[in-house]
Amino acid sequence: MRRAFVITAVLVCGCADILGIQDRYFEGGAPIDGSPGDGVASDSPNEGGNTACGTCTSNGAGCEVIACHQDTPTAITTNGTRVVWANSSLASNDTGVFAAPVGGGARASVFAGGGNELPGLATLNNDSYVTTFVGGDVVWLPADGSSALAIESLPYAQAINADALHKLLVYSSFGNSGGVYMCPPNPPNGCTGYQVVPNRANVQGVAIDQFNVYFSTTTGTPGVYTCPHAAQCSNPTLLDASPSPTLVNIDGTFVYWVDDNFSSATIWRANKTDGTAKQSIATASASILGFVVDNGSVYYAIADNAAGKVVRVKNDGTGSTDIATGLQTAAGVAVDATHVYFTEWGPFLDSGFATDGRVMRAPR
Repeated sequence: MRRAFVITAVLVCGCADILGIQDRYFEGGAPIDGSPGDGVASDSPNEGGNTACGTCTSNGAGCEVIACHQDTPTAITTNGTRVVWANSSLASNDTGVFAAPVGGGARASVFAGGGNELPGLATLNNDSYVTTFVGGDVVWLPADGSSALAIESLPYAQAINADALHKLLVYSSFGNSGGVYMCPPNPPNGCTGYQVVPNRANVQGVAIDQFNVYFSTTTGTPGVYTCPHAAQCSNPTLLDASPSPTLVNIDGTFVYWVDDNFSSATIWRANKTDGTAKQSIATASASILGFVVDNGSVYYAIADNAAGKVVRVKNDGTGSTDIATGLQTAAGVAVDATHVYFTEWGPFLDSGFATDGRVMRAPR
């Protein structure tokens, strides 16, 4: 089974999505010292103002560090007021979903990871949702800070995405008997959706609009597919036989996806109705772990451990601009009206874990 470590985030009302305990304490109650590389948050009440967090290099002025000393920060989203991210390493007890004001400030915990990979985050109606791979849950994270609640269970929950206009969630299972699921969420009630595409293993990317779901798989006939979601769909339409597809996003006309062979990656787009007019949007000499599509542009993160960066390109592949450079394994990406938010894993320890990651933003 081939499973890429991919990160999902979502666009809501033109914004990509994201996601409380005080900054100096975990749920176990132990104080933290904020020393570099310990896998915990900085002591500073404004993480970006702490010089121990290092610097952020962007194409222009205004690049800021929101949080540092994070344990493999991965998926990220924002509602324009706060930024939400998932620490997904199993190296320490600093796993979970955290939030901070978009301009920096004290980190708050909104969901304890419980030793889980947390591969997907989405925001809908100002609340956030996270997938837990080991636990197999879709968890509702209320914006008001009240208790998190699992609203759906499925084998090895992986990707998640949302259609803000039609108030729909779509999420996937990586299990052999999994597939693509959808739900019009009505928390705190459980999801009343269903399995749109059954018996599809290794679904790594999903998207949804008013009528259809879109997804990628690397087993069976690998590729990017679509299916109407009005009823269960056992015979999805193959849009492109991409050999190693991971993340998926859409806009009004096109479906976008990452094809990633772990040493290089390409972002493609094609007509989302029939897969025609296929076009390469961007290429990278390393994996692309996160990307979003917003307002005619594509923003993506290159996961090079020595020369990672966050890039903006027009959705026709022209006008490429580096947003932030000099990153060690850039991972998740999200946007709001003014900024791009992104995660960086930082240097890897001898154990193979990265416990000195950062959360940053730069003008878009």
